[in-house]
Amino acid sequence: MYKTPALKEKKKHHVVKFGPLLQRTSRGIVHHMVVFACYGQLADAFHGMGYPCYTDQEPAELASCQHAVATWGIGGGDFYFPDNVGFPIGGDGDPTFFRLETHYNNPTLREDIVDNSGITFWYTGTPREMEAGILGVGYEVSRMLIVPPKVDAYLITGVCHPRCTEQAVPEHGIHVFANMLHTHLLGRKVRVRQFRNGTELDTLGRDEHFDFNYQQVRLAAAESTIHQGDTLLVECEYDSSERENVTFGGIDTKNEMCMAWLYYYPKSEFASCGSAIHPIKSVRALKAIDIDKTVFARPPRNGEQSWFDAVSGLHWKKEDVDALQDIQTKVRILNQCLGRTTSFYTNVWLETEFPLESYASLDQVDTCKDEEEDPFPNTDHGVNSGVGVASLSLSVMLLLLSLSS
Repeated sequence: MYKTPALKEKKKHHVVKFGPLLQRTSRGIVHHMVVFACYGQLADAFHGMGYPCYTDQEPAELASCQHAVATWGIGGGDFYFPDNVGFPIGGDGDPTFFRLETHYNNPTLREDIVDNSGITFWYTGTPREMEAGILGVGYEVSRMLIVPPKVDAYLITGVCHPRCTEQAVPEHGIHVFANMLHTHLLGRKVRVRQFRNGTELDTLGRDEHFDFNYQQVRLAAAESTIHQGDTLLVECEYDSSERENVTFGGIDTKNEMCMAWLYYYPKSEFASCGSAIHPIKSVRALKAIDIDKTVFARPPRNGEQSWFDAVSGLHWKKEDVDALQDIQTKVRILNQCLGRTTSFYTNVWLETEFPLESYASLDQVDTCKDEEEDPFPNTDHGVNSGVGVASLSLSVMLLLLSLSS
């Protein structure tokens, strides 16, 4: 946790570039980093605080730190905002704190590394025309994401439901200018698809040859607009042919994710939108599991087993894989719609029908169109635009503020 520093000029500034600050001894162990903005008043005591992610140790006061402002994945480099866009800091209503979330991949359990990696921001005192936000979309990061073993092409679909975009997207829409796609080791293809009134539009992001070791924020070949009522699908194709056991969703590298961060303007309250399939529906599809002896919300008793243990212990057959794949777009789904500090729904989760009756599969869509996106804009783009730029570094151990011409 880092309190927003007092800037030299007490006025609104714009972040125009960010990039990784990787400690040499941590390369290959730092898996990905996300910087979240915190809004509202937090006690100064939070400055410098650290805690394990997604555990009971996370202070309740940090519920306001849900809006991602910068993302980095292994293999990625610097990202320059377009010339007319920046992320605001230092002004009224701008973030009061930042939370740096760092995920590590340490399969050999090394204990000799103290990491000090982080994210560096470059900012200017000359605000740009538009202010940026980031929207996280995809499949809920949890065990509800299930990838069977020994399958060379298994598809998971995360949904941003039209009931969410109807409420969360501003009246005139949001304009997507960049994206970062994310899975773990099994991911082979990722695509963010957009539908309006049942008609598919151009993709908001795509990578038909996803490489876990190269995860870069990419400028879109052309900006796209998300309007109220649009449907977004995040499709991730996995190759588990070398896995002996089922893979679940989770934050560990050996688990899986299916998500994308969409960089957009103008900034709004819209921060996150995703879905999942309830384990009851997954277990019902797997006929080899006795659902009457499977429990979902309480500890198992005599003769019972948890749904997680039941799925983990399944001897997978082709009919099991086909059945689980088939329900991805045919059963009612859980979906959520989150703003910077609250849910747009009455409850965090809302159960709805899958929003599309039919659409072309991944392999039926032209995968060559616009595939060659340049992830690295011109080095003169954004930062070197004739305005003074300063840098701000967030790391695990320190907060630096330095000025440059």
